[in-house]
Amino acid sequence: MQNIAELPMKMKCCNMPELYLMQGHTSLVIGGGIANFIDVAATFNGIIRALKEKESKLKAARVHIYVRRGGPNYQKGLAKMRGLGEETGIPIEFYGLEATMTGI
Repeated sequence: MQNIAELPMKMKCCNMPELYLMQGHTSLVIGGGIANFIDVAATFNGIIRALKEKESKLKAARVHIYVRRGGPNYQKGLAKMRGLGEETGIPIEFYGLEATMTGI
C-alpha cells in the first residue's frame, strides 16, 4: 500500500478522520488521530452506513479495509466495525492507538 505521506497534498490527512480509496489500489484506510471530543462510535455509524451502501462494489474490487482510530467510545466503534466485517465478509484489520498511520 502506498504510504500516505507520499500522496499528493490534496489527499493527505487533515485534523479529522479521512477515508482513502486510492485509485488502482484495493485498500481502504479508515483512520485519524486520537480524538478528544469526537464520539468515535458515532463517527463509525456513518462510515458503516456508507460501506454497507457500497458493499457490492467493495467486494467486487476485493477491497481490504484497515482501521486505526482512538478517542471517546473508540472500543465501541471498533466493535461495530468488527461486526460489519463479520456481516459482510469484507476483510478488515484493526490497529490500536500504538500504531502509526504510516505503519499500517
